[in-house]
Amino acid sequence: MDAELRSLERELRLMGGDGLALERARLRAGLEKAASLTDFIRAPRNARALAIIEEVAARRKHGRFFLEGPPGTGKSLLLRALHQARADSLLWTGAELEERGARALQGGERLDLPRLVIIDDLASLPEWLGLLLRASLDGATLVAAGAAARAAARVFRATRLHVGPLDVAGRRALFVRALAALGATRSVPAKLPASGFEVLGLARSLVLETRLALARQA
Repeated sequence: MDAELRSLERELRLMGGDGLALERARLRAGLEKAASLTDFIRAPRNARALAIIEEVAARRKHGRFFLEGPPGTGKSLLLRALHQARADSLLWTGAELEERGARALQGGERLDLPRLVIIDDLASLPEWLGLLLRASLDGATLVAAGAAARAAARVFRATRLHVGPLDVAGRRALFVRALAALGATRSVPAKLPASGFEVLGLARSLVLETRLALARQA
């Protein structure tokens, strides 16, 4: 993001580049600092999920864990944080898992997996892939999230961990932090989206609209 900002700023100075693109890039950069992982999953109902993932990160807990819950609640952020915390892990999307699984099956091999396997966006789990993954884990810990998490949890006899949305107060606080990161102030809308990512997107959109309106008046 910093490289993108520098490039756009240089282009604008030298060649009269797209000022709107620069403004959008600045807003994205601000939003990257607006919220942390805990901003998305700090709701009390998510305490169990966060505690167990922290135990996995510290190598004190092993097994099969599947995150479930509505979109935009921070499940992907949680998986990425876990991956960063463990050098002996891999992070694949469901599509990558299926692609690598198909190659392994064609070669008559198992998947070569480390001690911690993290799968995000597991949209489906065909029977052949579930069997291959179970055979390949060989004692490794598995943490996954996606539309197929609930069905996959039954296949793997896994622990299901719910990651739910922020409450109203949490969404309002996130919106205010997003505005502060963007260098803006305004009243908080009466109704905010349930998804934390949509809250951030709304903040960016409102700030961008305001700045463009001011630019047109100037």
